[in-house]
Amino acid sequence: MISFFSNVLKCVVAILKGFLDIVFVAVIYVIERVERGLRGVVFVKKIVNSEMIDQYNNRVIRWIEYRKDVLLDRWSRLSSSRALRPKPTETIRVNFTSIMHKISEDKCPLCVEKIFKVTTRFPPEMHIGDRLKRGKCVLFPNYYPFAPYHLVAALPEHHSTLLKDVPIKAFFDCLYASIEFFRKVNEEDKAAKYPHINCNYMPPAAASIVHPHIQVILDYKPTNYLASVLRASEAYFRRYGSNFWDDYLESEIVLEERFISHGDVLSWIASFAPLANYEVIGILRREISDLTELSESEIYGLARDLILMIRNLQNRANASSLNFSIYGGPIGENRKDYRIHVRVITRKRIEPFYVNDRGFMEVLHSEPVISSMPEEVAKMLR
Repeated sequence: MISFFSNVLKCVVAILKGFLDIVFVAVIYVIERVERGLRGVVFVKKIVNSEMIDQYNNRVIRWIEYRKDVLLDRWSRLSSSRALRPKPTETIRVNFTSIMHKISEDKCPLCVEKIFKVTTRFPPEMHIGDRLKRGKCVLFPNYYPFAPYHLVAALPEHHSTLLKDVPIKAFFDCLYASIEFFRKVNEEDKAAKYPHINCNYMPPAAASIVHPHIQVILDYKPTNYLASVLRASEAYFRRYGSNFWDDYLESEIVLEERFISHGDVLSWIASFAPLANYEVIGILRREISDLTELSESEIYGLARDLILMIRNLQNRANASSLNFSIYGGPIGENRKDYRIHVRVITRKRIEPFYVNDRGFMEVLHSEPVISSMPEEVAKMLR
């Protein structure tokens, strides 16, 4: 009999323990919020809390949001308290960007005195000349490539120009020449059909040269990101009979929380589940998936919209370093399910005691931890 009651008691304790575990989880997962946009666009977030007692015996509560990417099976963590972390030391306010431009000018390979002497040239069998030139822009093969067609596009006369101050016409020349390169190469090499145009601006964004320049890539395979986006966009189109990018933009316009503005050809939103701080996404409004299908006026509009957003970020978010990528779909494929889009992210400021913004969560777990709330980013940039 005692054994019987003992077993019953064990069962009761096990049940209570399970119940307490559920209660604990319910307390931690304070809220799971699902907000529906147009058709299959769903904004999912889980808000959790972390509690502790500080050195003054005060109870401190920190809030973290887990946000699911609207298209991909990917999560970001938003923790605004991360921005409050102690710095290695208080930095004297110095214009390190100006200093870096100054000390690198004498040996810069992209400056007008050296670019035609020290940079690489295209092989003669490509039949496009030594280098591609349009206006003030010069394109040449990257000496350290990570794709079969990997170019650098530079403005030789603008060594000390901040990215935000690059003339729109000059930036347009770089984009136009890059897209012309995509067209010419793809005519001869149909398998090279995945183009993207990228920028690392300043060392915190992985730039080895501070002279403003962009990286132009045409590849035989899509990057991991682009491959995932192409698959997910196609699946969305099959299921809902609608373009995800149209629905996503329209949903953000209606919700008004993260929509920023309409440019000439791009509409800008703050990313719901950012890859990095102050991330913004520009979505091409016209139904084009292929960069080589853009008209000259649309390329100019793309250049203008991107430079104006960079100015906005550098002026309002004080972003001295950033990355951007322009993602084109496969050349020659008239895809109704995909849309040209741009992602811009900011990086840490240039400081003598630099702390990288890519830690174990970002690099080893592929889950970024973000301290800038997208809704506040949108308000700041409007």
